[in-house]
Amino acid sequence: MSGTTAWRTMPPSIWTLSSPICWHAGCCVMYRTNDLSGPAAAELLHRKGWIELPAQGTSMFPLICEGDICRFAACGPGELERGDVVLYSSASGRLVAHRLLRVESGRLLLVCKGDTNLGCDEPVAPEQLLGKLVRINKRRLRLLADGTAVRWWGLTVMAVPQLSWLLRKAAHSKLGRGRWGRAGS
Repeated sequence: MSGTTAWRTMPPSIWTLSSPICWHAGCCVMYRTNDLSGPAAAELLHRKGWIELPAQGTSMFPLICEGDICRFAACGPGELERGDVVLYSSASGRLVAHRLLRVESGRLLLVCKGDTNLGCDEPVAPEQLLGKLVRINKRRLRLLADGTAVRWWGLTVMAVPQLSWLLRKAAHSKLGRGRWGRAGS
C-alpha cells in the first residue's frame, strides 16, 4: 500500500511522520499511542482480533523499550496466565500494558505491575481488559510473548521483586538521567 493511501485513511490530527504504525482493517494506519483511547483500541481489537501499538515509557524495560511495536490479541480474563503482559484501559482511559501478577480471588480483579515499577497498579476489572501481548517488534528482533526467553524473563521478574529496583535504575540511566536515576550524577 502506498504511503499516500495510508495518509488519507487517518484523521488529520495525527498526520505526523513520527507516528508509529498500527495495522487494522487490512490497511496501514499511523497512530500515536496517546491518540488512541481505550474504547478506540477495544473497537480495533474487536474488529481485527489484534492491534499493534508503539511502546511509550520505561515501565516494562528492558523487555519492552520506547518505540518497540507491541502486538496485542483480544482475549478474556479466562485466557490469561500469571506473567502475561496485558493491555488494559486505566480508569483515566489511558492504555497500559503491564504484567499480570495475580487474579484477586472472588472478585475477578487483575493485579498488574510494570517490571520497573515498585508497586502494583490499581486493580483491573474484567471490562477494562483489552488483550494480551503476543509479539514485540524491536529494531532488529521479533520476540514472541509465549517464547521461552520471554516467559523465563517474566517468571524471573516476578520471583525476584528486587529486580524492579535495579531495572528502574537501569532504565533511568539509559535515558540519560545519571548513573542511578538522578539528574546530573
